[in-house]
Amino acid sequence: MENIKLAFTYNQKQQNFLSTILSYEEINNIAAAAIFGKNNLIGYQRRVENKHKDDIVKKLANENISPNSIILGMNQSVFNENVRYRNDLDFGTGQQFVSFDVNSLTNLKEDQRLRIIDGQHRIEAVKAYLEDNDEDDIKNMKFNVLIFVVNDNELEKEVDLFININSKAKRIRTDLAIMAKYNIEMQENSDKMNPISMLIIQTVILINSSENSKLFNSIRVDPNDTSGIGLVSVNVFLQSVGSIFKVMLTKGIYTDELEIMNDLKEKKEIKKLEHKIYELSEKLVKELFIPMWSDVFSKWPETVYQELQSNSATEDNDGIKYFYNNNFYIQQTIGVKSLSYVMADCIKSEGDLGRASQEFATIIKDSKVTAADWAVPPYRVTGKDTQNPPRWTGAFKGMSSEAGFKIVKEMITGKIPIRE
Repeated sequence: MENIKLAFTYNQKQQNFLSTILSYEEINNIAAAAIFGKNNLIGYQRRVENKHKDDIVKKLANENISPNSIILGMNQSVFNENVRYRNDLDFGTGQQFVSFDVNSLTNLKEDQRLRIIDGQHRIEAVKAYLEDNDEDDIKNMKFNVLIFVVNDNELEKEVDLFININSKAKRIRTDLAIMAKYNIEMQENSDKMNPISMLIIQTVILINSSENSKLFNSIRVDPNDTSGIGLVSVNVFLQSVGSIFKVMLTKGIYTDELEIMNDLKEKKEIKKLEHKIYELSEKLVKELFIPMWSDVFSKWPETVYQELQSNSATEDNDGIKYFYNNNFYIQQTIGVKSLSYVMADCIKSEGDLGRASQEFATIIKDSKVTAADWAVPPYRVTGKDTQNPPRWTGAFKGMSSEAGFKIVKEMITGKIPIRE
């Protein structure tokens, strides 16, 4: 049985939009948010923030929720197959009308389904409410829906729309969206797709998004992000992780995996390639990068918060969590670069990630560098000896160049003395 809906269509600078009315149940049947995860490396959204969702659930019993449009993304190929121009309809408005069958959109393959660009929390809140309240008026709750029609090979335009909506109006994290664009752009030109670049990107995403890592939310992915979260730029972190990968490749580490990834690329088996990349990046974060930075912060615990901190809450976000302490260089460019160079040298000398990690841990444990050397002047703290409190010297001030990073590396490893 058909479920035909009418919509009117319009263009803004060659971008096609549809505007219509759909119920919660219809939206839930045809669309889902593009959540980043193991099986969706081009997903550009985080999972639902439970506090925000629960706040909406509470409102559902007694009041209306936001009347703002739910914005969905639709592939041009899906539009071509499922949407019909209705030149027989005008209603004297001068608008171009179209129609589509909701049931046909419900039966689409997973990779062709519509995507919720904005409104994910409202849809999930209604779903949660209905788990305890079987109310037809909630199931049939109507939403104004705007459908963004995007060319199949231009998905980054949809990501840009998501970023524009959320980073400015709502101030929520859009870092995954920005990182996902790297993967999307490579996949849309598969001949130029570089599995190693994708692997580095995925590794950085997981380092930054894992609460098991003291680097959680420490990377400043979006330079225009007004939330002020993150100490080191994503480009610096990509370069630093890349320097470690470069040495790994020269030592033949993960050569077999790279051959598999290149073979999947040649066969254009993109989903299998995505899965392999995520699998390997997850392994590297767990076995190399989290232990690496755990060794660092075990040595210099004063340089990082031991409990999650939170920035100021907003209406749409209950505060972005992070561990880093911006009174120290250790999670800024100087620290990230120099410590990555220490690890790269360990891999170069050992030729094995396990032995390299052990050597790195020993070097850090035995290092004469103190937390005071990492301090950003004029930061000072008072120790137990109040007569002679430690002076936090900030020995690494000004070491913000490639030459400087290598000098810091030599100080960490004890090859040259720490400057006064």
